[in-house]
Amino acid sequence: MRRIFGLLVVVFALFSGTALAQEAIPNLEGTWNVTVSEFHVKGKDFLGGGTAAVWKFDQQRGRIVHGSVEWDVKGKSHKGMDRFSGVIAKDNKTIYIAGHNEGMRIGHIEGKDEITMYFVVPGGKEPRAGFAELKRAK
Repeated sequence: MRRIFGLLVVVFALFSGTALAQEAIPNLEGTWNVTVSEFHVKGKDFLGGGTAAVWKFDQQRGRIVHGSVEWDVKGKSHKGMDRFSGVIAKDNKTIYIAGHNEGMRIGHIEGKDEITMYFVVPGGKEPRAGFAELKRAK
C-alpha cells in the first residue's frame, strides 16, 4: 500500500512539474484601461484621482510586445502619449516595457485580464514614479 501511495505521489509530482513548465505565454494584445493609478510628478505633487489612461498592445510575437499608452490627468496639465516595446519574462508573470520617448515600466501580470504596471521616469522635464492597475477592455 505504501509503495502504491509513494508511486502515485511521484507520478503526480512529475505531471505537476510538466504542467507548470508548459504554461503558455500570456496574450496581451488588445486594449487595456487603467482603473486605478497613483504617482508623483516633480512640480505637480501626488496625482491619481481623475486620471484616464489607455494601454494598447498592438502587436505581440512570442514574448515581445509593441504598442502605445495615452494618459490624461484632469486639471493637472499632464496629458501625453508614448509608444513602447516590451518583453514578457520567462516566468510569464513579469513584463518589462521601455517607452520610446521616456521611462521604464515593470509590470506584474496578475491574470488573463489584469496587469499592475509600475513606472519610473528619471530625469527630464517631468521625472515621476507610480503604478497603474490595468484591466482588459471587453
